[in-house]
Amino acid sequence: MAGRRRAIARLLTMCLVVGGAGAWTPAVRGALPADQTTISHDDLRTGWDQDEPGLAPDQVSSSDFGLQFSTTVDGQVYAQPLVVGRTLVAATENNKVYGIDAATGAIGWTKDLGAPWPASAISCGDLVPNIGVTATPVYDPASDAVYLTSKVNDGPDVQHPNWYVHALDPVTGAERAGWPVKVAGAPVNDPGRAFNPYTAGQRPGLLLMGGSVYASFASHCDRGPYVGYVMGVSTTTRRTTLWATEDSSANGMAGIWMSGGGLVSDGPGRILFTTGNGVSPAPGPGSQPPGQLAESVVRLGVNSDGTMSAQDFFSPANASQLDLNDTDLGSGGPVALPGPVFGTSRHPRLLVQIGKDGRLFLLDRDDLGGRSQGPGGTDKVLGAFGPYEGVWGHPAVYGGQGGYVYTIGSGGPLRAFAYGLSGSGLPVLTNTGSSAQRFGYTSGSPVVTSTGTNPGSALVWAVASDGANGANGQLRAYDAVPVNGALRLRWSAPIGVASKFAVPATDGGRIYVGTRDGHVLAFGRPANTALTGEPVDVGEVAVGAAGSVTATVRATRDVTITGVSTPAGGPFTATSAGLPRTLRAGETHTARVTFSPTAPGPDTSALTFATDLGDSALGLTGYGTRPGLLASPGALDFGTVPTSTSKTLGVTFTNTGTADETISAVSVPGAPFGAEDPPAVGTVVRPRQSVTVQVAYAPTTAGEHTGTLSVSGANGTASVAVTGTAVTGSAELTVTPTSTSFGEVKVGQSVTRTFDISNTGNIPLTITKAKPPAAPFHVTNPISEGQVLGPEDVVHQAVTFSPTSIGAVTAAYELTSDDGRGPRNESLTGTGVAGTGVTVPSPGAGGWRLNGAAGISGNDLQLTQASAYQRGSAVWPVPVLTDGLKASFTTVIGGGSGADGLTFALLDPAATTPTALGVGGGGLGYAGLPGVAVAFDTYRNTGDPSANFVGVATGGSGSALTYAATTSSVPNLRAGTHTVAVSVTGKTVTVSVDGTQRLQTTVASLPPAALLAFTGGTGGLTDIHAVRGAAITSPSYALPPPGPNGWTYNGSAALSGASLVLNPAQAYVKGSAVQATAVPSARLRARFTATLSGGTGADGLALMLLDAARTTPTALGFGGGGLGYSGLPGVAVALDTYRNPGEPSSNFVGVATSGSASTLRYAATSTAAPALRTGSHVVDVNVTAAGRLLVLVDGVQVIDVAVPLPKNVLVGFGGATGSLTDRHVITGVRVGY
Repeated sequence: MAGRRRAIARLLTMCLVVGGAGAWTPAVRGALPADQTTISHDDLRTGWDQDEPGLAPDQVSSSDFGLQFSTTVDGQVYAQPLVVGRTLVAATENNKVYGIDAATGAIGWTKDLGAPWPASAISCGDLVPNIGVTATPVYDPASDAVYLTSKVNDGPDVQHPNWYVHALDPVTGAERAGWPVKVAGAPVNDPGRAFNPYTAGQRPGLLLMGGSVYASFASHCDRGPYVGYVMGVSTTTRRTTLWATEDSSANGMAGIWMSGGGLVSDGPGRILFTTGNGVSPAPGPGSQPPGQLAESVVRLGVNSDGTMSAQDFFSPANASQLDLNDTDLGSGGPVALPGPVFGTSRHPRLLVQIGKDGRLFLLDRDDLGGRSQGPGGTDKVLGAFGPYEGVWGHPAVYGGQGGYVYTIGSGGPLRAFAYGLSGSGLPVLTNTGSSAQRFGYTSGSPVVTSTGTNPGSALVWAVASDGANGANGQLRAYDAVPVNGALRLRWSAPIGVASKFAVPATDGGRIYVGTRDGHVLAFGRPANTALTGEPVDVGEVAVGAAGSVTATVRATRDVTITGVSTPAGGPFTATSAGLPRTLRAGETHTARVTFSPTAPGPDTSALTFATDLGDSALGLTGYGTRPGLLASPGALDFGTVPTSTSKTLGVTFTNTGTADETISAVSVPGAPFGAEDPPAVGTVVRPRQSVTVQVAYAPTTAGEHTGTLSVSGANGTASVAVTGTAVTGSAELTVTPTSTSFGEVKVGQSVTRTFDISNTGNIPLTITKAKPPAAPFHVTNPISEGQVLGPEDVVHQAVTFSPTSIGAVTAAYELTSDDGRGPRNESLTGTGVAGTGVTVPSPGAGGWRLNGAAGISGNDLQLTQASAYQRGSAVWPVPVLTDGLKASFTTVIGGGSGADGLTFALLDPAATTPTALGVGGGGLGYAGLPGVAVAFDTYRNTGDPSANFVGVATGGSGSALTYAATTSSVPNLRAGTHTVAVSVTGKTVTVSVDGTQRLQTTVASLPPAALLAFTGGTGGLTDIHAVRGAAITSPSYALPPPGPNGWTYNGSAALSGASLVLNPAQAYVKGSAVQATAVPSARLRARFTATLSGGTGADGLALMLLDAARTTPTALGFGGGGLGYSGLPGVAVALDTYRNPGEPSSNFVGVATSGSASTLRYAATSTAAPALRTGSHVVDVNVTAAGRLLVLVDGVQVIDVAVPLPKNVLVGFGGATGSLTDRHVITGVRVGY
């Protein structure tokens, strides 16, 4: 795509921000240039976008580089966005796909792919609450379609969902004719075992190759039975074919998930991927793949008829141990290294692979290596380096400056591996640089941007999170080439709640990322630049000398330059005469840049121009020369290594002089160290070229070990100290107790229990699998995969049981480590019993959803630290009724420079989810969220009454909140602790601070049911914002109203804003909407507003109380007089406007207990109802303690009848028309007790 729309190439830009998102501009049909049409940029999955001058270090260092838009979408965004022309395509776990203007963030189109599948159906807490589109789509320019997969809850029950492949028009979002295609059938290599959509999960990014789209499958939380699949579907004939990783001779498994990495193709008919746990292949050559291919890198060939077969494989010699420890190779995805930078004449096509055990394998794509085919049954690989931290993701690649590979390990840094050659010319990778910052579990895979291979133009981008819940998500950018062993953090910004293993997309000077809290963000620089200029390369300068060059910038509009600078203490300095100076359009200004290196090797920096429009920067590069060899890293520390195992680390020796260096001597360390393939004496190393030595540490006895590796030349010796500590012993993951019973818990109440996860061995272990349970069990701070537990380390894992239905519930907290002892799962049991009232546990007790910067410290909920530009929230995931709510808590604000504040929020569950996180700064982590918040504000933003006030906010945008009432008559909120009490009566909110009532106001927009939340935010000034001792009660928990929380929309039913439209005014249509959460029928109270109008008068709608044991959220009954309910198990309250045979009139209310076709059987009916087709009507349905069902319309009771109700029900609505029609609409839904 070089040359397209890149007038900003290599430009320094200094520009004004134009506020506000622009309108949607659809792309022109027939010309859709696109840079990001697949995951990680290309089919090799390098992540390397070589045409991004707008994302060069100087651009990113400018003061106006930052957030350009944040577009709210319905659901979590796990799939990497694509860029197709001017359209940013984003898909969510709620099965929504969006076409977004890539420049403005405006939504142009939305496509609903069907009801998402509830994760609770398989008791998997790995990705909750819904599963829809998880894999990254792919765009095909030949058919001009975006292809993606979705899991749809459209079967007869939740055990029978379906997977579909969709083809969408990128301009309109319309489905292409003949699509979607259902995934079905059996694999060609195992025809007796059909595809199982119930257990199948589709995580890896899609591949477009040879006119077909390929997708691969694993499972959800290893729930079986399952097997890994690769599916191909032709974009023209829509013919599908399947291949399985394990044939009928094995028991399945070997899933392909790769933490979202994409299927790799390095040429026609070639597909590469990596598998996880299962039956591993027997030792044998790679060219003869067996029928069991777990823990393997596999290359498939596509046959002439489109079917697939295995052609080659690699599986580590210890594959069985990997399977036992759940250190599956398939947590990582393979990446093919691009030539000619990577590769040799003997091995031109290289591939890297790293998984949970942290070993980085370098393979030959044409001869992967089989299993145990090396000397003595070892691995036949080009190289195995490490182990380092385990990786859940895939590497990125940069082909400039000798070539680098980048990895991110769980709990580890970003690592840069320099490509080089061993003494005999074999390709090797050496860890020559690391970031100072660490990346928690669920952090994403890196990508690279550059301007070709121009020195100093490359950055490595990655999404970081604190742990499993995605808290404190950040987008980070690092200089791609290490300096003195360090990868410099160039820029970072908060993004909210990070999705698991997120991969950013880059295009046209912007970087895009989706989040777990339902946003698609774009970062970049505004387009209206004020200064332009070229990056500056000083070139080679001898250490101890100085070299100077001139940097020039040109103005595109009037701008005043007030100064120039470089970072203090660095080797670059700058001077400029005649400042301040005002430039007119077209005029230039120069600065003199001097590079005075103090150490050999490459260096980078930035030249900053201070102007009246803000700071802007030019990239600076230089290379310090000194005769001789430079070792990187300067020391090798193997850390602690158990005896009978080994670890391999590398050292690169680079000629930093300007003339050839001939190696005259090589000295390697003695046992238990060993040097692999050192360079021979007489080897000539040219300037800036290098040789690499791999050192293995394989101790057999415990103790401290030291040694020295040195390489000598005519200009001296480069020596590296080698150290390691060997220990004898074993690790042991212990879970105490092995089962946790919560006993009987009243519906509406919550109980928290804790079990211990410990290492009772004497050497460290790593948690390789940690899958928390799904609702009604809730985990606030789950232990992370990749977590290292030292000897005697203990993690106290809290689990909260919050039943919403009556009956027994069982689940498991799944845990495995690398101790060799297999799974150590915690069994969880509890029973929901009838109860009244709700007592919400405090955030410190567990069960709350933590988002952004929020965390638990002891029993305190800390929403932010005293750090700039943070935002955090904690949300109780079960809605409660607001009328009668009482809350008390203590605020603790301070420790920083004084901003911005926190809130207690009552969020509308019809429009947001437990991942809710608003705007930081003056938005207090609440702005942009639906609902009402009690704010405790300590910074005076525009429109605020003071810098210390309490207010009741009804909304907000950016840093500005809209208040129903405020008061500054409050104690100093930043001094000490303050006791807060909040109560709600009807729509009136009363707030007391330190025992004195401060506010009382009526808020018409207060939702009848709410998700309880605490939020906080900082801006340029900071504070720790904490809440402790929260005690919250409500008369009842509530079902979330129709919206994003657990509702399934069937038939013609759809949301339109805040309205549930069951059907349009069209003949013979029917629709239903059903909430997935089962609730007790006893004492249930429901209120809604019904509107039946707009047509010729038929048939009606119904509130349905369906038997949760006999139906699913996809339930949809007969149409016409069946009202979308007939044929379903349970009871319905019908509002009927057409007189079918046996009915009392054409305007009546009835309680139906069953139905067949268009005939309902009623326990009671009433014609004493207002004209249902005139206006809107408020309907109340109450179940009494005696089991009677009362129906009121507009406040007047019309029915009182005893009916047998199921113990637990799914609440829903149905509506239908026949030959006559009406539009049937539901609003204002409140369901509680």
